[in-house]
This record gives sequence, structure tokens and C-alpha cells, in this order.
Amino acid sequence: MRRYNKVLFIILVSVLMTIAGCSSPLKSGNVARNENYVLNYTGDSEHWTVNYDITVSGQWHKASLEIQPKDKSIIGEIEYALYKNGNKKTYGREEIGTKIGGTGGGNGAKPDEGDAYAIQIKLGGKEEVFPLALMKTTE
Repeated sequence: MRRYNKVLFIILVSVLMTIAGCSSPLKSGNVARNENYVLNYTGDSEHWTVNYDITVSGQWHKASLEIQPKDKSIIGEIEYALYKNGNKKTYGREEIGTKIGGTGGGNGAKPDEGDAYAIQIKLGGKEEVFPLALMKTTE
């Protein structure tokens, strides 16, 4: 009978610990993973202005990338690559002035305020690489 009580006690404690662990929000950096927020990264170079927004809603997130020339008379196709913590996250070719959407998302790993982003832009044989800075976090 004593052994039965010990096993029952261990099972009860295990169940309570599991429930307590599942009910608390997980943290990623300074932002709770179960909350809604937007991370806005921006960057400027001699020729370009870049905005990268990551919108998190519950367990889902999506991102959009906008690359604009400072000289509005520039036309053509650019080649770009977005880097996260030194690793290429997304890349492609787009006409200048096109809003590049859907660069990532889903219900996987959430973005973290500590992530470092940089952009590489190529046009007409010229290349610029510059960092994007976290400008604001909106909840």
C-alpha cells in the first residue's frame, strides 16, 4: 500500500508540474512569445532606405521587407539578400519600388529583439551592405 501511495504521489506531482509549465508564457528576449507585437528594423545607406517589419500574433508571425531608392529616378531590377545573425534568411530579385512581402513566417521559432539583421543590395554592378537597426517594438 505504501508503494502505491508513492507512485500515486509521483504521478500527481508530475501532472501538476506539466500543467504549470504549459500555462506560463515563454519568453524570447524581452518579448513574451504569447503576446502580439511588431519588431521594426530600418537601415539607410548612401542610395537605399530599407524597412523590415516582423508582426507576431500569438504563435504566428510574418515579415515584410521594403527596399526603396533615395533617388526616385533609379529604375531597374535589384538583387537583394537579407541576413539574420550572419546567415542568409531570404534573397531574390525585384523591380525597384516593389514591396517585398512574405519573407518569412509561420508558427516556428519566434523572432527575438536580440537578432541582428543586415541587407545586401546589388544594382548595375554596384553592391551595398549595411545593418538594420531595431527602431521600435510595438505591442
